[in-house]
Amino acid sequence: MLTSIVTWEAGNTDRWTYQRQSRHIAQIIFELEKVPDFSSPRFARLLGERIEDRRQAIAGQQLKMLREFHNLGLGSACSLRLVKDGPRLRLFVVIREVKQQPPNDDNIKKMIERVQRMFPPQYTLLPVQANDTRLALQCALNPTWALLSAEIVKREETYTSNTRPFPVS
Repeated sequence: MLTSIVTWEAGNTDRWTYQRQSRHIAQIIFELEKVPDFSSPRFARLLGERIEDRRQAIAGQQLKMLREFHNLGLGSACSLRLVKDGPRLRLFVVIREVKQQPPNDDNIKKMIERVQRMFPPQYTLLPVQANDTRLALQCALNPTWALLSAEIVKREETYTSNTRPFPVS
């Protein structure tokens, strides 16, 4: 899809400068089908017997995954969309990539594989087909229907550069 985007050039306290450009946008959508129950005994060998050991292992995996999103590149963006679908919550991962050339099937396939490798193997992340008409997906892509929104804020913690709050493998 060819669209006009805004690229920020510079900014300071007085003025922002930007430029409109025509670019092609590829949008790839995934649904996180399943989040594992890490308290289950089957994860004891992989993550440790104690709950505290598991928390550290899970936090390390998730931090690594978040770092991987930075490697998608300058022309890429990622958003997580949580949609209540009846009694179930659905999590969609929307990846957008902006390029000068239209995306081809090979590039899209490589991006799908790359994003799936970013998530820990215990998660089930499935690509959503372009012709999917589920209401939850439509709500995730066009949130104008929402009457309310909520934000979860976690107190910011600062760590010195040579220490980590948990071991990272």
